[in-house]
Amino acid sequence: MLIFVSGGARSGKSQFAEKLATSLITTYPPLYIASGQATDSEMMERIQHHQRLRTSSGVAWETIEVRDALTPLERPFPTDQPILWDCLTTWLGNFWFENVDKTTLVASLTQQISMWKKTGIPVILVSNEVFDEPTSVYPETEEYRKWLGELHQWIVAESDCSIEVTFGIPKVWKEPQDERTTQWLATCLTVF
Repeated sequence: MLIFVSGGARSGKSQFAEKLATSLITTYPPLYIASGQATDSEMMERIQHHQRLRTSSGVAWETIEVRDALTPLERPFPTDQPILWDCLTTWLGNFWFENVDKTTLVASLTQQISMWKKTGIPVILVSNEVFDEPTSVYPETEEYRKWLGELHQWIVAESDCSIEVTFGIPKVWKEPQDERTTQWLATCLTVF
């Protein structure tokens, strides 16, 4: 199962995605893939806020950090361990101004996601909704948004479900096609 959760900054998307991930627990606690880097005090506070949310959930999250290259993901994953990656916007931004092969990094990401999906691992991908912002005067920013937009389109096409969170309220844009996932999502939307 592949679920895409998007929303603006501080929209409640991460908290919603974390609740989705914990509702998928069977044998293993969820794996949290963190991409945030504490480059300033605001980002440090946001990282600590997310850590507090996971700690207060009562779930023993496994956490790994993926800043750019996917090397930490080169390991086997149990098929019944939910994976939550928060967030792809940050991951892409981490290396956007670096001298790296962006095409190769993004291709490795899509390959990883495809492999998880093929093996049946429940995956929730979180990303920011940055497309309602005015056009930037900086060409680098517009190119970043183009890459992110193309990545989002690919993920939504591959996903079983796509949800946008605004003001803490989830809106399903792409409905699941199978009955079991539809019932699970309906329960989550009612409970959360």
